[in-house]
Amino acid sequence: MPDFKEIKFDEAKHLSNSTYLIESKIDGCCMSWDKNSGELISERGCVRNNRFPHIVKELKQFPGNVQGEVAIPFGNVLTLNRKENWHKAKFYAFNPLDIDDDPEKKRKELEKIAGSGMGINSTPIFKHITIPFRWMNFKNAWKWVQKHGVEGLVFKSLLGDKNYKLKDWKEAKLKVVGHTDGKQKGAFQILNVNGIISGISGTSVAYVDKYKQLVAAGKEVWIELEYLFLTVDGVPFQPRLRRLDEKSEILWKKVG
Repeated sequence: MPDFKEIKFDEAKHLSNSTYLIESKIDGCCMSWDKNSGELISERGCVRNNRFPHIVKELKQFPGNVQGEVAIPFGNVLTLNRKENWHKAKFYAFNPLDIDDDPEKKRKELEKIAGSGMGINSTPIFKHITIPFRWMNFKNAWKWVQKHGVEGLVFKSLLGDKNYKLKDWKEAKLKVVGHTDGKQKGAFQILNVNGIISGISGTSVAYVDKYKQLVAAGKEVWIELEYLFLTVDGVPFQPRLRRLDEKSEILWKKVG
């Protein structure tokens, strides 16, 4: 995935579609199609033709090299990783590599090839290749993201400035039931609402020290965290620690 700086909601809501191309952020695996070799290659350099032959078959009809996100519609990267779902995957083309680095120009080319391009009797040219949805209104876009539980939005500068991404992080407040030592920070063991214990990075030595001090004082330790979605086991995916404190402070004290 190209370099996009992650920003918060309060920063994103001021970005205008007159200076940014706003698109849905697709949660899957970024891959590139090399027309010369006929290979669909992941960012780690793995050829994925055998996993997604239905996508490769259509990419062979694509006029050039292109980068995109292989993903399950309304799914996430964990959904894509399950073998039984590979046949459901689509290729969300977002970067035709043979075109100058102009977001609007790239978008129009993709719309012509795979987006709004229609064949005979209004049949889409491609069944498994599409493009991320473009939004003309941030408020409507964010409402849709939250309603459908998808990852977020990307903002591609039309003026050559920095590009941004906004993810829909969810919040949780959970009890800490232990700490596993590491070289420095280790990981906290947290009790999820379904009773399953999972881990979250200690984030900083300061958090680890505070945890030890609270435990020594006989306090019940809780954390406030953010995550993208819950796994099938009900565990927060890619959790980030926001705050650590005794139970009363986490559950009742307002942030900011």
